[in-house]
Amino acid sequence: EGLGCRQVTNLSYFSQGQVKGQFLHAKGQASCVAGGYISHWGCIDAKSVKTITIVDLDGASVGQSIVITAVRGIGQYGKLAGRDKATFFPFVDRFGQFKHETWQGKVKSLDDLKNRIAVETTDIKENPGPNDRSAYGGWAKGPRLKATGHFRTEKHQGKWWLVDPEGYLFWSHGITGLRGVANQGQRAYAYEHYVKQALKHPHIVGTHWFQLREQNITGREDGENYQIGFVDICDTPYQEIIDVARRVGQKIYQLRSEEK
Repeated sequence: EGLGCRQVTNLSYFSQGQVKGQFLHAKGQASCVAGGYISHWGCIDAKSVKTITIVDLDGASVGQSIVITAVRGIGQYGKLAGRDKATFFPFVDRFGQFKHETWQGKVKSLDDLKNRIAVETTDIKENPGPNDRSAYGGWAKGPRLKATGHFRTEKHQGKWWLVDPEGYLFWSHGITGLRGVANQGQRAYAYEHYVKQALKHPHIVGTHWFQLREQNITGREDGENYQIGFVDICDTPYQEIIDVARRVGQKIYQLRSEEK
């Protein structure tokens, strides 16, 4: 983010041949531990990795030199965080969280969970939504095209847009799941970059992918349990990505209408 900035990034690799039901075990640390590893189940054979290439996302994001000071391997494949099965299971607490770790924001009691309702209510009041939106979320202060009573696509001044039922330009800004980063701060940065690059593309009319709430720690039928949502499994917002989504959302139409 600037000269002298230093960050640590974790790259996760998994041995090939994982079978259904072993996903949590192979990772050692579940992906939905807040602030933990946000990884993919792609089954890369770590033994075959000979080189690591660092690539700028779009040729313009960094704009300065990057120095790699150290590359090292950490963790052991197939280990249950140093615990045997008798002490590891059950690994989920009454709230559905990973029992054997702690982190900032982890729910510790029912009262703690209830108190978060008041915190979130205050946060929403202090951060009202944009005031330049139509009833459908279109750009009420922007150009108005023909109203048809339904959504449609139309090219306007060289860029494709959705047009809402009232004729206002509409860019669909939904949940976007991003992973492969070391912490919530990096995930928020990746989210902002992803959405802003999509806004610059004249043929993209929105960004959507995945879900609001992260996946259960026990995983779906194939074991996938991404820590990927805007809120955790206790419906507590990840503030870093909430803040950046608000920041981008407030000026989304201004960013979309800018000249390249």
